[in-house]
Amino acid sequence: MILRGATRIVDGLGAVLFVFVSVAVLVSMLAGTADVVSIRLLGRTVPGAVEFAQNLMPIIVFGALAYIQREGQHIRVEFIYDRLGARGRAVLDLLNSVVVAFASAALAWISWQGFLRSNAIKESGMAYPFPIYPVKFFIVVGLGIMILKMVVEIFVSIDRIIHPIEQLGSIGRLLEETAGMTVQTDVASGGSAVDGAP
Repeated sequence: MILRGATRIVDGLGAVLFVFVSVAVLVSMLAGTADVVSIRLLGRTVPGAVEFAQNLMPIIVFGALAYIQREGQHIRVEFIYDRLGARGRAVLDLLNSVVVAFASAALAWISWQGFLRSNAIKESGMAYPFPIYPVKFFIVVGLGIMILKMVVEIFVSIDRIIHPIEQLGSIGRLLEETAGMTVQTDVASGGSAVDGAP
């Protein structure tokens, strides 16, 4: 129950952050489009448009980390993963979460130092005086939520190691969809039975 509640809270924070990411993508797209149209029609660029779009990229990248992790859309190779049992997959997930948590913590620390320096001088754009330091703070927030997500997943993986439950990997799902198989999970025995094969 505690893990489930913590997961909901962290996933909710990631979803809220993803709203800002979506807005940043839209604004970046509009800025780029306006710049291209201005060049084509007026023969000159929109002042600060390219720099503004570039400074939105950290928001798009780091703000989406936790949400994409929740959706399971980060790039991963499952060639070996899908061939392991439930406990083996949980062990790999645990190792992944630990490594990502430490990497995110290191990046967050470096980004925090960069934000402090940027905030101290009230750093702004060169072509147009829009503030840059809030973007650097957003990087820290995005990484912070990613760290929380990884901490929750560490405990989830430990629970899965202690209480393994067989789940279908991508290969199993592919077989089920293409061959019309019905895969039944046997929680009691920790195995799975395949019925209905043609």
